[in-house]
Amino acid sequence: MKNLIILTAVVFGLILSSINAKTIYSRDIDVNYFYSALEPHGEWIEIGYDDYVWRPYKSDYNWRPYADGRWEWTRNGWYWVSYESFGWATYHYGRWYNDDYYGWVWMPDNVWAPSWVEWRYNDSYIGWAPLPPYARFNHRNGIHFSISWHSGHVYWNFVKYNHFVSHNIHHHYVDRHYVKNVFSKTKRRTNYFSENNRIVNGGISRRYVENKIGRKLSTRKISRTDNYKDYSSRDLKSRQSIVDYRPNERTIKKSTFDRTNVTKGRALKSLKNDKVAINKRNNVKRSSETKITKKTTSRIEKNSRKSIDKKNKSNKSYKKQSKSNDIKTMKKDSSKKRFEKKAEIKNNKKSAKKEVTKKSASRTKINKKSYSKKSLEKKNRSKSNTSRTKRS
Repeated sequence: MKNLIILTAVVFGLILSSINAKTIYSRDIDVNYFYSALEPHGEWIEIGYDDYVWRPYKSDYNWRPYADGRWEWTRNGWYWVSYESFGWATYHYGRWYNDDYYGWVWMPDNVWAPSWVEWRYNDSYIGWAPLPPYARFNHRNGIHFSISWHSGHVYWNFVKYNHFVSHNIHHHYVDRHYVKNVFSKTKRRTNYFSENNRIVNGGISRRYVENKIGRKLSTRKISRTDNYKDYSSRDLKSRQSIVDYRPNERTIKKSTFDRTNVTKGRALKSLKNDKVAINKRNNVKRSSETKITKKTTSRIEKNSRKSIDKKNKSNKSYKKQSKSNDIKTMKKDSSKKRFEKKAEIKNNKKSAKKEVTKKSASRTKINKKSYSKKSLEKKNRSKSNTSRTKRS
């Protein structure tokens, strides 16, 4: 009996711990909120139909993501504390991509992590670069790439180990002209895994870093807030605590985004859009909503198919009718033409007969006149002859 009570207590404790883990560490967000939240800090660019990327206003040739901030060790592994006002979103959700035309652009995603980077290291240097949109987290296998990905040296920030946990890490980056040399001498590593329903960025192991810097690192606590003022009220650089912001449902519902402010651009030529592995659009829906939408979409599809079939049938019948009407009109036209031709032939014959009769009548008149003249001449001759005979 005691064993049963102990087992039930253990199971109940595990259930409570899993529930707490879900409520604390579940960081999924409505992707649509990013459009309004990041609009003051950068521009949204339309790269295709209903497909957008974001670019910060202050980005220039020397700017790179995961550069202005610091690294802290937490229960979620290596956490990037950004000194930029948009860092709560762009370094814990989504992916960065370096385009030849636009430069660094960010693609939204709805899954939270302490940071989304890949690592390189050797005995002297440690480096990190933002993961591309081809990288997706899997709770079983960690990070999975949809293509064979090899980021170039331009993506990377390198520092020596004694500056890795510095609050002013951006002062100690390897010069960009020397990055290629360091890059070629380092090994690559991505060490993401799930623990108690939370994503952990193990990266380069904590013990290895502690041995290199010669001191132990404390596990920092992440204080979470749904009020943006608590996140941005103090100077992000001077703040010692780690504040992670996530909006609540009310602020997400209240947010509005004017799509007329979107810059109409062109597609990212170097990006393989069909291989993008992240959720660029919101897919966080309830099961009932998805069922309803599926039913409604199926009904709409059926109705549209029926209307299309009716249209096709009506079009076919109309075509048949039009063909029959065309044939009838052709027959009528041909009969009219034949009748007109026959009438023309009759008229021509009549006109020819009239001309022939006119000619014959004129000829008879002429003949009569000539005959009367000849008969008169004969009579005159005979008279003259008789008169001569009498005289003689």
